Amino acid sequence: MSTQAPTRLLAAFIATKAKLLAALKDEGGLFECRFLANLIERERTEVDTARVDAEEIGDEVAQLRRKMLRDLAPDDRSPGVIDAREAQELLHDLSQIGTNARHHVGHLTHLL
Repeated sequence: MSTQAPTRLLAAFIATKAKLLAALKDEGGLFECRFLANLIERERTEVDTARVDAEEIGDEVAQLRRKMLRDLAPDDRSPGVIDAREAQELLHDLSQIGTNARHHVGHLTHLL
């Protein structure tokens, strides 16, 4: 059973309430609705940023996995052993993924 996200429900409620308050010419209530709508929009932006971060991290991990499997596959130019240079490159790539994961955690922390 699928349910609507709480943020979407809250945004719909606030939009409906704003229409009512506009009809009643309640400026104070409209101010509150605009304030809450801005908070919801900021949260949506943070969620979208976190989603993009997660997708990028997933792509980077997949790319690193392909690179490692390629380096481990024996062929005419390589015996299928990761040498020191390849290990250093893999370590650099893994370090970059770690940095991106920390940024991702920061974006998720903003949602708490």
